[in-house]
Amino acid sequence: ASRASAAAAAPIRANVVVRSMPSNASYTYEDDPVQAAPGSGQYPDAAYVARVIAQFPDQGIATAEEGRCLWDDGYVILDVRAPCEIEFMGKCPNPPAPGQSKGDCVTVVPLVHAQRRYDAASGKKVYVQTPNDQFLREAQRAFPDTSSKLLVVCSDGRLRATAALALLRGAGYTGAVGMEGGCTLWCREWDQHLRRRNLPGKFSRGFDSPMFVDSNVVAESFGGDDWRDDVQWMVPDAGVC
Repeated sequence: ASRASAAAAAPIRANVVVRSMPSNASYTYEDDPVQAAPGSGQYPDAAYVARVIAQFPDQGIATAEEGRCLWDDGYVILDVRAPCEIEFMGKCPNPPAPGQSKGDCVTVVPLVHAQRRYDAASGKKVYVQTPNDQFLREAQRAFPDTSSKLLVVCSDGRLRATAALALLRGAGYTGAVGMEGGCTLWCREWDQHLRRRNLPGKFSRGFDSPMFVDSNVVAESFGGDDWRDDVQWMVPDAGVC
């Protein structure tokens, strides 16, 4: 069933366009979603949406733009990040359907268990990792139907999502699709209501606040290649999960 009204493994492509945001700046977005003109090749243009839906799950890896179309087509998100990582970095958008109080289209099944602990050698908190040897069983309990439409994400759509996809496909999940850029690019493109983030529209620097008086911030950046997670996440062997 379509969820359009609710919103009010292939290699990673190298030409991802990224809008990076400084962590200590505040932004405001338009209240209404940005509407794509007909034939624009963007969601929610009807021809574009229909073309994307026809390409999946066979295409294997979806961009954030394509993923938005798939969400409306009934795909749900399988987030394979660790709970403490999600708490630190943020949740995937999970807006409620009409008449519901909360969303039910994001399921967390960690591929790797982790705890954030201070490491004296590096002088910062790090993730202490152990493989989740029950990953596949937990995923199967969450999605007993192997034809389930799944968008599989980790932090950046690389190591863990790719490994999770291989496990799921090996177990017969025919509707499992990866998300290019993972939760990072998904959340940069879409807000918590799955409306497009309109970065070129209303922008507030946020650095005029007294809290930034002693900061060294002198400029903003809207480019870069910083969507990749710099944490070295382990990839469990297939036999372990």
